Amino acid sequence: MAARLGEWLIEHGQLTEQQLDEGLRSQAAFGGALGTHLVQLGFVDESTLGRALAALHGVKAVDRPTLLTAPPEITALLSEEFCQRHRALPFGVEGENLQLAIQNPADSLAIHEAAFLTGFNVLPFVAPEILINDALARAFEQDQPPTSSQAARAQQIPQPQPAGAPAPAASFSLAETGQRLARAASRDEVLEIALEALSHFFPRGAALALRDGRVTILTVYGSRAQNSDCPAWKTGPGDIFESLAADGAVFQGSLPDAEGNRELLRRLGGETWPTSAVALPIKVRGRLVAALYADRSDSGPLAAAPLEALSAAVSLALEAILLRQKILRTCS
Repeated sequence: MAARLGEWLIEHGQLTEQQLDEGLRSQAAFGGALGTHLVQLGFVDESTLGRALAALHGVKAVDRPTLLTAPPEITALLSEEFCQRHRALPFGVEGENLQLAIQNPADSLAIHEAAFLTGFNVLPFVAPEILINDALARAFEQDQPPTSSQAARAQQIPQPQPAGAPAPAASFSLAETGQRLARAASRDEVLEIALEALSHFFPRGAALALRDGRVTILTVYGSRAQNSDCPAWKTGPGDIFESLAADGAVFQGSLPDAEGNRELLRRLGGETWPTSAVALPIKVRGRLVAALYADRSDSGPLAAAPLEALSAAVSLALEAILLRQKILRTCS
């Protein structure tokens, strides 16, 4: 479907070959739906993505206002378990027909199951991943998972000690972290392990995607940040992302007062400027694709964290996953 989507957008003048390549690289690094990456990169808007998916699936697309204002009595026709499992949400009823927004309208089993559970004829409407995530979060009043795509969720990461307490570095083992990264089977698992490691030294952190001069939050710990479905923001002069792109070295120290850094803190929900911060570059095949950020706002003891080693190990783990996938594709 990713290849067909890219071809459709190019044929209809909505995307260039270069933009498609960038979107595919982003998808390869972080998983999730290609369309989500194209929207987050600013290459297409959600409406255009919906039209493309509708054309490819041969069904209508549901728009954001319609889905996000679906009446609670309609969305409740199917259980949360069903909706999460099939990435679907009912949003309207016309006579004997139930209108069902679904990420994959070709999933006939989901359509038949919905018909059996509700007693309605089910009319599937395609909805992009990024819209389905928002709609499910609204309908069931929960934090949205990252699209990422699908990066490690914050609730999966053990929470660090409260701010002001010394970082429990004694419980951290770089060797054990390396072994876990070497065994990691997915990008989600790699990010989860990496942020768990940082949580031993910093009370707040995040995994960030860096694409085409833009930053997107993938997942966080120690903060109720906006998730990765919110728009990306641009890097700017003097921010840590410009520094990472320029020299590719680990940043550690006082966070400069730059617009890109202020935007990061706004997204993380912090009201206090951190006393110390770190940013670790994550590279895949020599290209900067992501960063691990962590900070603290207290003046407590700061144990020395093996930042350079962790940065290199996470990069290698992601490359290993891509290599394994390439081997499997070659032999399939």
